[in-house]
Amino acid sequence: MVKYIDTQPIDIEIIPGTTTFTANDVVGPALTFTPIPKKGLITAVSVSDDDNEGAPYVLWLFDTLTTIIANNDPFAPVKADLIVLMGRVTILESNYVTVNSLKTAYVTLSRVMPFNNTFQGYLVTPGTPAFAVDKTVNIRIHILGEI
Repeated sequence: MVKYIDTQPIDIEIIPGTTTFTANDVVGPALTFTPIPKKGLITAVSVSDDDNEGAPYVLWLFDTLTTIIANNDPFAPVKADLIVLMGRVTILESNYVTVNSLKTAYVTLSRVMPFNNTFQGYLVTPGTPAFAVDKTVNIRIHILGEI
């Protein structure tokens, strides 16, 4: 029987830049998540930003990336990407709460997402957020590690 423990979450900080994004643009670079331990389950995702955007996003997660898409470019995965798609997490504007003038969202996955080693992804916006200089978006992946 496989056993899991609540382990250290994986944190990534993105500096999107000051360009206004259009719908379906990638926010930030390709993301690489390196969990410890290397095998387990993704249970939740949280997003916060210090620009108080509270923008909706879709976090697309893949076993590996075959197509590299730059910040502020349209999200356009190819078939090879979709074959290794682990899943996606939708963060809605209604998921956000304001804490100390900052927007933060916490989304519990309705179905846990297994991973087996390092995985990658893209943060994509269905909206048109515009970030101020040097503002950041932080993503936290909450995991249960296999023991």
